[in-house]
Amino acid sequence: MSKSPVMRLERMFSDGRQKTRDFPRPGQAHKAMTKKLIMHIVTVIKGNRHRYIHGYKEELLKVIDAETLPAFLGGKKSDPDGNSRCETFINWAGSVPEKYFLIKNIAKISKRKDIKKVIVPNKTCHKVKIQVNQCDMILEWEYELKNHDIGFQIMFEERNPDGIERMEIIPMYKFETEYEPIKGMLRCTKKGTYIIGFDNSYSWFNSKEVYYKIWLTAPKDKTNDL
Repeated sequence: MSKSPVMRLERMFSDGRQKTRDFPRPGQAHKAMTKKLIMHIVTVIKGNRHRYIHGYKEELLKVIDAETLPAFLGGKKSDPDGNSRCETFINWAGSVPEKYFLIKNIAKISKRKDIKKVIVPNKTCHKVKIQVNQCDMILEWEYELKNHDIGFQIMFEERNPDGIERMEIIPMYKFETEYEPIKGMLRCTKKGTYIIGFDNSYSWFNSKEVYYKIWLTAPKDKTNDL
């Protein structure tokens, strides 16, 4: 059984708003009327869900003048060419043209040969230790996940007469990489061991598939992949 016009209209103005928010807006003369009309229709729909199949036109006409209500909803309003869908002032939802895409080509670093792969089980943290023997080295990284998110943090470990001292350099934050890889860099002001952690300890069920590259760049731009 096909959906009623009201059910399609409600979906258009709820699910469709996100898809069409960047489309060219209707003419200025129709803005106020269209907004008021939409609010009336949505109010009636939400308050009368049990009447989707029968009587929805009568319910709409109780709060919207017939001269204003589009013909496909039971009113008399139509486009100059007689189109009952009123497409001259109702912007119907649809597929977003590619010219509106913010990101058209998503480069996946997982396809590169210089990238390492690790599976981080749930309730665990995968740690990568980087030994820095010279001050002012640049620690760089990039990574992406196959799906979900993962925590990322950097710790610094230094040996002293009292033992090993560990301090947090970059606190743990959870990131997703759906649209682009995460990239960053850190100037290592101290000699010692830097520990990059891919933290999945918060996940109860999901393991995470991580693709990453970590490298050191010397002050003279000599790169050391890790």
